[in-house]
Amino acid sequence: MEKLRLFLVVSVFALLVAACGGDGTSSSNNETPAQPVSVSLSDLSATVEISSTYQFDATVENADDTTVDWQVNKVTGGESTVGTISESGLYTAPDRVPSPITVTVTAVAHADATKEASATVTIMSNVTVAVSPADTTLPAGETVQLTATIENAVDTAAKWQVNDVPGGDATVGTIAAGLYTAPSLPPPGGTVTITAISLADTSKTDSVNVTVQFSNASLNGPYVFSASGNDADGPFYTVGRLIADGAGNITDAIQDYRQAGISSVKPFTANYSVNPEGQMSLTVEGQEMARFRLTAEGEGPLIQFHQSTTGAGRFYKQDADTFSNASMNGSYVMQALGAESSGTTVAAVGVMTVDGAGNLTGMQDVNTGKQLLTKMSVNGTYSVDATGRAVVTTVAGTDTSETAMYLISSDRAVGVPLGAGSGGGMMWMEKQQITDFSNASLSGDYVMFDMRADPAISGNFTVGIATVDGAGTISGVSDHKDGGAMPSQNQPFTGTYSIPATDHGRGTLDLGGIFYVVSEKKVFSIGTDKATAGQMVAQEGAPFSTSSLQGTFLFSLRGFNVNAMVEVGKLGSLTLNGNGSLSGSMAVNFGGFLNPNVPLTGTYSVDANGRGHATSSDGTFEEHYTIYVVDSSHVYLLYTDPDAALFGSMEAQFPAQPQAGLGTTF
Repeated sequence: MEKLRLFLVVSVFALLVAACGGDGTSSSNNETPAQPVSVSLSDLSATVEISSTYQFDATVENADDTTVDWQVNKVTGGESTVGTISESGLYTAPDRVPSPITVTVTAVAHADATKEASATVTIMSNVTVAVSPADTTLPAGETVQLTATIENAVDTAAKWQVNDVPGGDATVGTIAAGLYTAPSLPPPGGTVTITAISLADTSKTDSVNVTVQFSNASLNGPYVFSASGNDADGPFYTVGRLIADGAGNITDAIQDYRQAGISSVKPFTANYSVNPEGQMSLTVEGQEMARFRLTAEGEGPLIQFHQSTTGAGRFYKQDADTFSNASMNGSYVMQALGAESSGTTVAAVGVMTVDGAGNLTGMQDVNTGKQLLTKMSVNGTYSVDATGRAVVTTVAGTDTSETAMYLISSDRAVGVPLGAGSGGGMMWMEKQQITDFSNASLSGDYVMFDMRADPAISGNFTVGIATVDGAGTISGVSDHKDGGAMPSQNQPFTGTYSIPATDHGRGTLDLGGIFYVVSEKKVFSIGTDKATAGQMVAQEGAPFSTSSLQGTFLFSLRGFNVNAMVEVGKLGSLTLNGNGSLSGSMAVNFGGFLNPNVPLTGTYSVDANGRGHATSSDGTFEEHYTIYVVDSSHVYLLYTDPDAALFGSMEAQFPAQPQAGLGTTF
């Protein structure tokens, strides 16, 4: 048995050796080794229109199983955004051009999933977009239905933009499903571009322009107004608040009215009408009382426009719906100008610090025309109601006074005196923007203006340019007009100023002035030798040229005609072409004689320092002005002909550089 077992082992070993070859090497050495699986595609790239198909073929070699799995961007079978592919390799492009516009089609071998081949597919379209109607004009607040016609696409939907803002916004107007709703105020420039973008191919668009014009909808919500003028009972001063419904009605209105030293609170009802150019007429109890000009910021100048009343002022879009004592907090620079019943001018300037809880302290300087009172300590209280009307009570020495102030915002307010007194006036208040003061608080070029007396009873104005070095020296040029006298033009001046660190922004000027710094760009001032009030505003954009002023500008002028001994108010609109030509129209109140539409043509020029000249003609009479440019959106005007003294401002209807409260409010 043992011999048999040994024989079997030897036999098996012999068989193994024979299978391997007698010399120990493989007998398969002359056979071809197995080849790896490979995949190839009929096309390595393709361009396919949206919603179209393209047939890919895959070849699998070195495998019994020659089938493949198809993928698009690594997703088996693909999906709707990048396209789909069938088991037979038929690729169907998506209905919309994807981002990026290329996708990858891949064939993966069943026999070996590590083996694949890919092709790049570029998705293209010949989509066209057409928006209708074509360019159009639309009143503010109105709607227009736009239609985007999209061809060569299964997906005919579009998305909409206004001035590149998806869906638009409150400033440029909104759009949904092609329905464009214009904003309540024309947007910057007055025109918007509305674009339809094909969802099938976002590179395909079409646009139309919509010019938005002013309408009754442009006056909507709460507004504060201020005006001063003259009627049969003498000079008057008024501030108030009104609410417009956007449809031509004043739903609520109240004003504080001051005349001959007597104050009264007068509610009133009114309606209004705004034309496409932004001119507004205010009708009170069936009679037109005032005309306004609207800027795209929702405020602007006004003149009294009634046969028994002259005067001018300004209205402001009120920032908030409700106010309280907490709406006033911090330090505010105040300025006042008015006249006693005798005709004597009174000017005041100062600073008031309020605590947000009804208490105030401060300091003021007053020139009564007879006496200069300097650095008078002030304390008192204030109370703000929900409409923004504040009653401010101040005590300076033995004198107690009350003022009705209407808040335009937490930073600005206008007001008139309350209680018994010998005269009246207007007051302005702006929040102080800096807290550390020195001569360096002011530096650079400023446009300044100054007025003496109320324009209702006289005309005495100065306007100029001052260069402040930040170290105590001031120099510049100015123009002056006093009644019917010939103007003093382009007169150089130089002087010094001082702003102590401890006087809350109060500064003195050796040329005869006291001022308080509102910000590094603005001061309020009064005269020391004469009862005058003025402002100084930082100039921006120099050097200037005639081309610095172009576009549509609103202007208002107020003053006194010495020949007829009446107050004059002018309010209008001018188009400046940037090359020295102007055209437009104005409404004029000449001592109660009204001319609602005076056409104007003329010329203008601007020197490098911002001082320039303008001439206008109504076809019969020619008028001449000296102009001082603050920036490309704001200009001060001084009438230079001998029959009258008029001063005012000009502001871009669509300002590139908004400056709150820059228009004249005297």
